[in-house]
Amino acid sequence: MGEPATLVSRRGVLKGQMTRILSYTLGERSNLEVNQIRSRKDRLKELYEAFEEVQSSIEEESGVSEDSENYRVEVEDVYYKAMANCNKIIKEEEPEQSITLYGLPAVTSESSFQLRQLIDGLNGHINALQMLGQQPKLWGSLLIHLITIKLDKECLREWETVSEKNEISTAEKLLEFLQNRFLVLEAIESSSGDNVQQVSGTVTKRWPNKSAANVSMNEIKCYNCTGAHTIYRCPSFLALSVSDRIKKIDALKLCKICLRSHPNVKCQSRRCAKCSRSHNSLLHLMKVDNLKKKNFATTTSEPSTNNTLTERSKVNSMEAASISALASKIDTCATVLLATAVVKVYDKDGNSMKCRVLLDSGSQNNLMTEEVCQILKLRRSRISCAIAGIGQSQQKSSSAVCATIESLGSNYKSTFEFLVLPKLTSNIPLMHIDTSNMNVPGNNKLADPQYYKPQKIDIILGASVFFEVLGTDRIQPVKNGVFFIETHFGYIISGQVPSIKNNPSSSIMSFVACTDMLKLEEKVLKFWQLEEITSEKSYSLEEKLCQQHFNSTVKRREDGRFTVCLPFRESVAKLGESLDIALRRFLALERRLNANESLKEDYVKFMGDTNEKIQVYRLNTITYGTVPASFLATGCLHKLAEEELTNHPGASEIIQNDFYMDDLLSGANTILDTIRIRDDVINILRKGGFELSKWAANDPILLEGITGSNNNEKNLIMELDNGPTKILGLIWNPKDDFLQYKVTPYESGSVINKRKILSDIASIYDPLGLIGPIITRAKLFLRTLFSKKYDWDESLPEAIENEWNIYRTNLYSLRQVNIPRGLIIDDVIKEIQVHGFSDASIETYGACLYLRVTNSTGKVEVRLIAAKSRVAPLKALSIPRLELCAAVLVCRLSNKIIKKLKLNISRRYLWTDSTIVITWISSPSTNWNVFVSHRVGEIQGLTSAHEWRHVKSDDNPADVISRGRDPAMIQSEKIWWEGPTWLKKKEIVWPTIPKVDKIGKIPETRKTINLVSTVNNDWWRRVTQAFQQIWSRWQKEYLAQLQQRSRWGGEKGPKVKIGTVVLMKEDNIPPLQWKLGKVVKLHAGPDKVVRVVTLLSAKGQFT
Repeated sequence: MGEPATLVSRRGVLKGQMTRILSYTLGERSNLEVNQIRSRKDRLKELYEAFEEVQSSIEEESGVSEDSENYRVEVEDVYYKAMANCNKIIKEEEPEQSITLYGLPAVTSESSFQLRQLIDGLNGHINALQMLGQQPKLWGSLLIHLITIKLDKECLREWETVSEKNEISTAEKLLEFLQNRFLVLEAIESSSGDNVQQVSGTVTKRWPNKSAANVSMNEIKCYNCTGAHTIYRCPSFLALSVSDRIKKIDALKLCKICLRSHPNVKCQSRRCAKCSRSHNSLLHLMKVDNLKKKNFATTTSEPSTNNTLTERSKVNSMEAASISALASKIDTCATVLLATAVVKVYDKDGNSMKCRVLLDSGSQNNLMTEEVCQILKLRRSRISCAIAGIGQSQQKSSSAVCATIESLGSNYKSTFEFLVLPKLTSNIPLMHIDTSNMNVPGNNKLADPQYYKPQKIDIILGASVFFEVLGTDRIQPVKNGVFFIETHFGYIISGQVPSIKNNPSSSIMSFVACTDMLKLEEKVLKFWQLEEITSEKSYSLEEKLCQQHFNSTVKRREDGRFTVCLPFRESVAKLGESLDIALRRFLALERRLNANESLKEDYVKFMGDTNEKIQVYRLNTITYGTVPASFLATGCLHKLAEEELTNHPGASEIIQNDFYMDDLLSGANTILDTIRIRDDVINILRKGGFELSKWAANDPILLEGITGSNNNEKNLIMELDNGPTKILGLIWNPKDDFLQYKVTPYESGSVINKRKILSDIASIYDPLGLIGPIITRAKLFLRTLFSKKYDWDESLPEAIENEWNIYRTNLYSLRQVNIPRGLIIDDVIKEIQVHGFSDASIETYGACLYLRVTNSTGKVEVRLIAAKSRVAPLKALSIPRLELCAAVLVCRLSNKIIKKLKLNISRRYLWTDSTIVITWISSPSTNWNVFVSHRVGEIQGLTSAHEWRHVKSDDNPADVISRGRDPAMIQSEKIWWEGPTWLKKKEIVWPTIPKVDKIGKIPETRKTINLVSTVNNDWWRRVTQAFQQIWSRWQKEYLAQLQQRSRWGGEKGPKVKIGTVVLMKEDNIPPLQWKLGKVVKLHAGPDKVVRVVTLLSAKGQFT
């Protein structure tokens, strides 16, 4: 073929050309055209064939050396990587076009515009699929059905009339019919004046009750190619990508909405059907972020790096929807094999295990079992993902992991993201498969050598991986039998196989999962829901059964510790015995060490040389990580407190109410009382085997003398160095007894979008609402972003960014806010009152509570207890309604907080600056419309009318939270922290309820209709006579029929008993005036039938 030097040079050129194609496929996806990828794929095949020819010639001339073989491996690596990238890009484009074709908007009425839009969409996507190597027009009935379901009733009826009855019509005929119908509709609409026509540079406008007809004899000409068609149908225009179409329209200076030329005239055509923005649907450009969101897993041919994992962790905040589907059926004659493979799965440290995976082309996400996740100790990322199956049965995945998968039969290695579930499917296949009639090829390596045995599935690989690992070879040894399909994992086996015909069993196993990432919009809706204070938790039936199980099985040992039984949902017998399994594993390890001396030496160095007898250890503590662990721990504490209630009532109540999990937060008014409580709690808990540690207090005296059961004091006291600590999420400075807030410094220059803003707002933990005005400002800011419908990752306008930067910078000043934890003054308390204030603005409403404490000398202290705010719904409500919502909020808040204070509160006052609300509350709830009636009824059920007072807006501290405050201003808002100034004075100077103008119309009054009628005496007399006649006939004709005659047989006479109350009939007076009598004696006749009785009435006895 040539000289060796020339061949070597030619070989290097071919390798370089293939390397450039590989580099091209690794470029930015937005810059890659599918047509270019296809041409490069063909070129790649030609280059590789040429390389094979050149390489074979070199090996014939110089022989096969190690360098020559290494060079071949390098070139093959470049070729296969480039080919895999080309296939991946092309296959990603094909389903996108098919999905978009299916999602075209339907024609809802006889409209030429809608029909034109459908025709253009169909032609565009069909042309795109044809350029991708598909033949959509050969889809036959499928494409016909896809198009006809988009048609309106009239169009569909017309098509059924003209289509062939004896054979299936083709897609070309249907498209031709639609084109002709569009021309007819366009002509009709033009003649009726429905469309705006442009003639000689003027516009004919639409006028009611007028019509205009414009006839144009000009020939249709395409703006793009000057062909005899509109630009909607131009093949060369439709073949362009969306970005190139936009450039072409700009170059032709056409309207981006109707794709026509009408300079200086506002376009009246409809906007994009996909996003409703000002462009044509053919110019709808999907955002890159949205394209990325569709791919939950990412793939790389190299081992993952830290940067790669960091990028993948961003997936957790995406809005994603996925569908997973797999099905297997066993009937009396056949079963279907699903594609399975055995692979290696690695964690981030390189540890691996073999897992059985199911290749599922119907799944948009990859799934992994909890067992594999725990064995590999994979790092989890928190997500919230609902997974729906057949019949909308749902599971929930709360975590996602990254793991690397490696093929056992090739050098394929990729990293993917997985959703974690407790279990994926049942064993696959459902029964043992007979392989005698399958003619398994012996020279092909199988991806799952034991495909015929029922085994569990550890991992499901979705469509994003399925098409990536597929090869080109496909074998079907037996007609209508299984297929052997080449993949990177080896040959997978899928298809129908014969089964035992005399097997009477029949079962179907199917699994369809649809995952829907819970949208952030739904989680943020709570910011502007109507007033909501969580009520007491109601327990489900399962939780009640768990409580009953605990009460019936909990026991106390002699040493005081509790013994509890785990509340299993199913039978414990399913767990089986694990001792034999553990013993077999131990002996297997022993045999392995005896066979490997070096491994045994390393093992002994680490574990020590122990020749002790095998012992069985039992876990005697609560198994943390199980669902009932927290309930069992808390239940034992409550049980212990109940048993010690008689001996230590105060400490027992504290154990029941002041514990959260294993954290105790409590105190008393004096140091002596606190020490007594401390010692009592320690002694009670020590009886049950509970040791308290990590003590912290606002007075060093309280930490003196605390010792554990082994007198080890050092481990019991927290070394805080006068610094703050966390108590249930709040920052507490024990030295100064202040509550504080932790805010991270603002990073200037960071990207500002809706997602970032929500993250910053959610990082502020304020369960009591003490800095509610600051949170209100943030909520209002977020509400504005929602009302303007900005996307989560969309860049915000400069004005909004500047406003948020100022707020976020000032937020750091919260670190200087110190809130006294104590509410009660250190003196003899004379009276304690609770005052609640409510207020509303057009955008928000809120409520705040204050504790007013008076000591023996008359000194008054007022402290803020708690506050709540709600953003008003996006649907506007009137100010009085919002004020009423705020009143409901303060009622619920006060009722919940007062129960928790455990103080002797003498009185409660509730204040509002709305006289309308005062009027509503002071009247029956039935007087008002439904919205007001329901809320007034709740207020009246929670409070009394005399508790409500009116306050001026200037003196209402709730005005601060309803309007919000800048973080830099909150420290100086004295009315927010201490309430209005008059609240510290005597009640005589407090505001009084203003007089309400009762003559004026009160809003929300329920309309009532009064009916007034006069009674005519003659009419009334006739009614009375008719009543008397009916009564007379009833007693003579009907009652007589009820009396039994002796000749009728059966029981004789009425069943009258002593004590029966009867009417005493008198013929001369109306029946309504008959007297009542009570039977006191029975007089039976010779036939033992009672016909006479003695009655006792108000006037005496009668017989």
